[in-house]
Amino acid sequence: MSVACFCLLAMLLWGCDKQASEKIGQPVNADLQKNRIIESGLSEQRITYAKLQDMQVQEILQQYQEYADANPDYIGWLYMEDTMVNGPVVQSQLDGNGYWEYLYKDFYGNDKFAGTLFMDKACSIDEPATDNWLIYGHNMNDGSMFGTLKYYKEEAFWKEHPTFTLVTRDSVETFEILGVVQSWVSDEPEGQFEYFYFFDAENEEEFNWYVQQVKENSLYETGVEASYGDQLITLSTCDSWHWEGRLAVIGRRYSVKKGL
Repeated sequence: MSVACFCLLAMLLWGCDKQASEKIGQPVNADLQKNRIIESGLSEQRITYAKLQDMQVQEILQQYQEYADANPDYIGWLYMEDTMVNGPVVQSQLDGNGYWEYLYKDFYGNDKFAGTLFMDKACSIDEPATDNWLIYGHNMNDGSMFGTLKYYKEEAFWKEHPTFTLVTRDSVETFEILGVVQSWVSDEPEGQFEYFYFFDAENEEEFNWYVQQVKENSLYETGVEASYGDQLITLSTCDSWHWEGRLAVIGRRYSVKKGL
């Protein structure tokens, strides 16, 4: 099967395993950061929400090596402000069945229905990077993993959450949303936009064709464009509109901050 189905069965999973959270602490959330700053003597009035979010991202960056030591498959942290999309991304190094290693395993390799966010093995974040980074996650009812993505089917939600961030080993990369696409998986193409097979364009013409397909198949217009050479990212999950339905939030990188 070319693309695994991330559809929810009939259960709800909440949060991370206690065992996992004890091994490595999660990045400090906004309220905890706020308390920490207040206790250090800074004025509460000087603390803005944007500053708190930036501090959280910086802490994720500082903790990178800690996570990489715990799991060498760790490649970054995906963060979508004010949502439950906030967790590690891995990329299996195993051959064969290792492709889907994290489909039903947590960050530490323990069995877990919710799995872990993972990048397609056909992608590379190292230079030369592939044109598109495809990340999969389960569509969880409680909003964890990629359970938040279904809200992007509504334009109003996108307007409130137009960007998201991927923190890698030495950079903070922010993406703005190019389009939100529904599709489905089939052994024989039926005219659907198979976004899940695009990783690297052979030339500018192919890249432009893909971007055009994203725009034409998007549920609404975001006003964001992409040109050959831009870094794209695709967040993919199951979607119940079709028995093999998929939903993709596709972004274009517009900001990169290197180092701390």
